[in-house]
Amino acid sequence: MLLAKGFGGFTLPSMHVGIHTTDIQTAISGARERLILSLGLYNDFFRQPGIEAAVRNCLGQVNFRQFHVLILPDRQREDWIDQLLDILRPHLQPAEQEHEIAASRDALVRLAASHLGQINIYELRSLICTPIIIADNKIFWSQFCASEVNIYQGLWHQTQAKVEKLMEYANSSRQDKINSPKELAAFRLIQDVTLAMKNAKRMLL
Repeated sequence: MLLAKGFGGFTLPSMHVGIHTTDIQTAISGARERLILSLGLYNDFFRQPGIEAAVRNCLGQVNFRQFHVLILPDRQREDWIDQLLDILRPHLQPAEQEHEIAASRDALVRLAASHLGQINIYELRSLICTPIIIADNKIFWSQFCASEVNIYQGLWHQTQAKVEKLMEYANSSRQDKINSPKELAAFRLIQDVTLAMKNAKRMLL
């Protein structure tokens, strides 16, 4: 792991081998302002040790505010969906990929049903460029790679930034207000998520 140092609310990224070596569980469990998952598929994510328990603990806090999840749609197949699925699940046939999408969706709908009003699920309408998880002011991200190695076994990066402010800038196209190169770097990740949410279709549960 690379050591991180903080600068005015921004922490230089640390790099980790495997998501289990980050503090993702602690970050999710302790989130109070926001939890955002931009991964597309979630079966493997919730199979990671401690992740489901951390999410449920987060949702169980009376003062928790918002949980947003971006998922792949299951009723349409466009080129960008096929391309992403070929990266996410290269070893699966199309019918098996469809099953993965449906299973991922069903798991999140069940989770939402047990936490009414707390979870917003968005069907993606455009390609997400990077797998990103945001828990309050902590940002975790990896890479989509054409590999049979599970993404959660790959390299993961972690940083901390003023996410609320950066999301406001992203939603109002005010990135010109960012003066720090470090914040601008974090803004690129935030903008990928906010643009995906803006273009997505919110599911009514």
